[in-house]
Amino acid sequence: MKLRRHAGNRPIGPALIALAITLPGALFGTSGCGAVDFFRRDPAAARDRSSRFDRFVGEVTLNLRDTAPFIEQLRLSERPGDGLKRWDQGRRESIRHSAAWKALQRLEGDFAADKFNGPRAATSRMLARDLRRLLGLTDAENIDRFQGRPPSMTSDAAEADRLSMQGQLQDKIQSLPATPWSGLMIELPSVLLAEQPATTAKDLERWEKVLTALSEEATFLSASPAALVSLENYAYPPIVLDATIDFIVELGSSAGAGGTRDALFGPIGEAEAAFAAATSTEPRSTSSRRRVLQRRIKFELDRLVETLIELRSRLSARPFTGSDALNQEAAATWLKRIRDAAGSSADPSALADLGRSEAQRLKRLLGSVLELDPQAAGFEGLLRAKFSAIRTRNLAPPGSLEPERTPETLWQTLHPQLDGIAVDCPEVLVSSRTARVFERPHGRWSPFVRGNLAAATDPLAQPSTFLASRERDPVTPAWLREAEALRYGSPGCALADAFRRAAMGTVPRYLLVTEREAFTEGWGLYALDVAADADLLLELDGGFGRLTQELISFVTMVTDVGLNAGGWTVQQATKYVVENTPLPQSAATEIVTRVLADPGRPSLPAIGLLRLRSLRRGVEELILEEFVPAEFHAALLKGGPIPMSELDARIETWLAQRSSSSVK
Repeated sequence: MKLRRHAGNRPIGPALIALAITLPGALFGTSGCGAVDFFRRDPAAARDRSSRFDRFVGEVTLNLRDTAPFIEQLRLSERPGDGLKRWDQGRRESIRHSAAWKALQRLEGDFAADKFNGPRAATSRMLARDLRRLLGLTDAENIDRFQGRPPSMTSDAAEADRLSMQGQLQDKIQSLPATPWSGLMIELPSVLLAEQPATTAKDLERWEKVLTALSEEATFLSASPAALVSLENYAYPPIVLDATIDFIVELGSSAGAGGTRDALFGPIGEAEAAFAAATSTEPRSTSSRRRVLQRRIKFELDRLVETLIELRSRLSARPFTGSDALNQEAAATWLKRIRDAAGSSADPSALADLGRSEAQRLKRLLGSVLELDPQAAGFEGLLRAKFSAIRTRNLAPPGSLEPERTPETLWQTLHPQLDGIAVDCPEVLVSSRTARVFERPHGRWSPFVRGNLAAATDPLAQPSTFLASRERDPVTPAWLREAEALRYGSPGCALADAFRRAAMGTVPRYLLVTEREAFTEGWGLYALDVAADADLLLELDGGFGRLTQELISFVTMVTDVGLNAGGWTVQQATKYVVENTPLPQSAATEIVTRVLADPGRPSLPAIGLLRLRSLRRGVEELILEEFVPAEFHAALLKGGPIPMSELDARIETWLAQRSSSSVK
């Protein structure tokens, strides 16, 4: 789950950041903030339940959007920083919880899933699940958490409830590692400039003002130095601290330098240079406001580094396993995350066994690509030696002597053939740019940024962007770049995104902007296999990059289960990744760090891939020779990504419609 940031009129506290971590993936933004009670009865509303439900879903979207965290409003507002009310953070939480509680109360009363059929039933289930996640309720808990009334800004009792909840969240934060990719300020320049480029000099001035204003309210990590020191009572993973320290040192040394090295101010500097070149004007000199901001940022980052180094020295001698970081509640959250994707009865150990089995299958295929005989004695040792030679650059991977192709070249070749993957394929828009330090590897887990989800006037109505790895990326080796471009671009995540965009206007926006990572990332891996089977990929490496990418996903899933449920140490986990993939040591360390920082999330791509393959096998066995893969894929993608628990219902509806049309 992607970490969310909040900004109010005071610095972000660890408890509020913890709340952001517990919120659902669906967060909304608008050009203003308000709190309107949309859930009252309206005598003029349509009488039939379906029409009232459709209106209700729209009202939920609007009410949650109007109470979104400040950073989300910046993402979706046409004029960031203009007219955005800066509510006290506690007030925003209270209003948001009140809206969610009222919505869930009415949803489970008047609009329960069992009162509808088809898409509305699925919408009701998804909305209920997301609202419960927002309120911190499990599927089994009674919704009357607030003893008959929602939290209110004016209710002393409700305020006491809120403070009590924050106290609980304060405890939660202590079991969550601080990560180098969770800072509001680190992501903000990308939000302001990459997703809505400056077009006038006034735009540049506005971005700078917003950046300055937010810097006065935001911290740079998801926990303050004091909160980090308090983690001394826990077996904290030094590997995460190492990554964090390295990243902050790099960030501080480059702050204000400009260009691609400068994660914080580089985007603004590049936008100024591009604007000056387009308009034949002189580039602006760095303003005094920005120089003051740079000095303050450098001071804060240096202070954080000192605190982290001190903490690192205290904890370095302690033995650590991933499960040490999960208290009972966190372990339950991890298990729920796994089961939401894999099925309610999924057993983590069985999932790990399946991951090992898939990894063995892929290693046999990779052995053939590397000209080894999978049936030969000692095959495992020979393959491990080949992996080691590739890792140390003593062996050139297949295809590495061929000229490197750009992502755009790969996509242009595939675009005319996308109907062979999914019928009635909507237009797929995807662009590419080199990733910054804070985007990859320390930024988004996925280098794919969602694009056209709204009307042309909306800032997000831009081509989806694939963040290509840097030329000398210590984590992503060059031989993996083509596979990554296809997985996160076209025909991977960009194709799923195209169907999501096509659903705008027919599917509630709330459902379309909610993160469904298992579906999207699973499709990204699955689509490459589909394209390869259809002979649509011109793989110069014989499939080495594609197969290794899939292998990495299953190895990561096994590592996730091993660290968080199997009692593995960090050293065991890192060794497992190194021995079973040709990835460099830095990439293995990065995988383990992410598993520790975001338990359960790294398993979602592999789980999504397994679920999609299993569903396809079931449909093939059912309709036999009538099975057309492109029609199945269109049915799967139409309407946008959904929770994995809704996949069966979506395909059953398609099969029923297909059967009725054939009878006619």
